[in-house]
Amino acid sequence: MSTEHYPDKEPVLLHSSGRPYTILLVEDDLDDTEFIREAILQIVPAAVVVSFVSAVQLLNYLKEYDGRDPITLFVLDYNLPITNGLELLKTLHEDAAYRSVPKVIYSNSDRLKDKENCLAAGAVAYIKKSNSFEKIRTDAIQMLSICYPDN
Repeated sequence: MSTEHYPDKEPVLLHSSGRPYTILLVEDDLDDTEFIREAILQIVPAAVVVSFVSAVQLLNYLKEYDGRDPITLFVLDYNLPITNGLELLKTLHEDAAYRSVPKVIYSNSDRLKDKENCLAAGAVAYIKKSNSFEKIRTDAIQMLSICYPDN
């Protein structure tokens, strides 16, 4: 794993609260999952990145989630099988336990209507997927800066 980090800053290991970053990633493309995970871990080596291939998997996980390590961020692919990212976003936003957790849509779709719908449904950002690792890393920095702008 690379030790690259923010320019002019030490790598961020923990949030200022002392708790690790816990990021729940819903992505059905395994290659995209690994690229995003690697990018996040380069920036926040102590992050806990839990990945799911479908909305159903995430929702089942949340039913059993003990809340010990608070969820820092949801990263949702828009084009998921059965329940798409917009529908999942709405479901998460309706649940008081997760309403305040930032949600980012990370998608291949660059349709303006998709972006508008997601932002209206509670996403804090809609990021078009990049096609190189360096750009994916930049996307990860953007995602993490939404959660903790001081880091």
